[in-house]
Amino acid sequence: MIMQSKYKRSACKNKSENFITYLCDKTFLKLWVYPNVYKKTGKEFCDCLVLFEDNILIFSVKDYKYKGKTQQIAWQRWKRGTIDESIKQINGAERWLKKYPNELYIDEKCTKKIPIKFDISKAKIYRFVIALGLNEDIGILYSNDNEHNNLDNKIGVFQTSKDKIYHILDSANVELVLKELDTIQDFLDFYDEKELTISQLEKIGYYGESTLLALYMQNMNEVTGEHKILPPNFKNGEVLIKENLWANIENDPQYTKKKIEDEFSYLVDNLLNKSIYYEQRGELIGNVDVQNGFSPIKEIAKESRFQRRILGNTLWDVFLKYWTLEKQKRFVRFSMSENGNKAYVILISTFTNDKDIENSRIQLRKMLEIACGSLKNIKPELIQIIGIAIIPHKELFSIGEDYILLNCKDWDEEHINFYNECNESYRFWKQNIKSKVVSFDEYPQIS
Repeated sequence: MIMQSKYKRSACKNKSENFITYLCDKTFLKLWVYPNVYKKTGKEFCDCLVLFEDNILIFSVKDYKYKGKTQQIAWQRWKRGTIDESIKQINGAERWLKKYPNELYIDEKCTKKIPIKFDISKAKIYRFVIALGLNEDIGILYSNDNEHNNLDNKIGVFQTSKDKIYHILDSANVELVLKELDTIQDFLDFYDEKELTISQLEKIGYYGESTLLALYMQNMNEVTGEHKILPPNFKNGEVLIKENLWANIENDPQYTKKKIEDEFSYLVDNLLNKSIYYEQRGELIGNVDVQNGFSPIKEIAKESRFQRRILGNTLWDVFLKYWTLEKQKRFVRFSMSENGNKAYVILISTFTNDKDIENSRIQLRKMLEIACGSLKNIKPELIQIIGIAIIPHKELFSIGEDYILLNCKDWDEEHINFYNECNESYRFWKQNIKSKVVSFDEYPQIS
């Protein structure tokens, strides 16, 4: 069955909207990014909207030239034209969203609604002000202290409330932040931690969003891998940072090694983007609602950059093993998740019949399902298995992929017998199966 594409996104109106949409597509993937959303005919909702499960990210982008007879006049004009106008647009969008959550459109005439469904009562809203035109880090202070009410009149410093948090990114750091946090999981983890930090402190001030990102990346629990912006003893205090700390990260050898190791993770991004491309063209095989449903594509999209690196290493290893083992017609391997209840099964196999490609792909998907089901039989702790079948091509890595998502939380005797019987001819995991523990560090040690 061919699943028809559900939408054609609105075109960006100017360079700044095109710029932020490009960055959002890289981080959140095109299926969940909507530029130029409308609420009424000719009435724009926001410049860019990201919808992923119960998360709603509203982006308002304003580009205003920094100019004036004095620095004070230039700052006030720029601030009004960018930050103040964006906050006004975001507030209007949020009011509309809470009153008319199902009245969002992807075209100016409001004939096509956004296809993603969400429950506004359960959703978390993130507010992003993208203030362009001033190529230096501006100062941001989150505080409810009335003594600082006039602080945003000072050149280069903007004060905002702790109660309703706006994340303000400028020309000096927006591209850096979105390229560093280039998965939906990494991005939300950072901004959840930032909002928690703001709520716990009396006030926090800094220059440039990359300063907070630098603290977040440096302050990691080596046991859990969890990142924090500040140590626990900073709760209920005041934090004022007068310099940008990002240079400390860029000069760290472990950060450089991390970026090298992360290259494997982009194999996963390439697979996701290929599937998204076919979905948008209406050529994705299957009847799963990729954007809203419980699909393997969406589950892979949830993975962090570090988890994608682990999966990418497995993909590359399977591909190399397939081509180096003589007379090998298929090769299969599984990779366990860190929490131990989810696994990926990677199956690489040639077509059984090049003249009947569609029937061969059906057989390949059936083979992949049996590999996943039989893995569950020998690892009962698994509650979810994502299968990826790769049709190989020596020069291009692959010429096609298929996916399945096996939810196996409720696994009874009937399932066990069925997959054991199906696996008799394939004998997946029968030939001296060994669990090889491979250690990965998000920030590799430098020897």
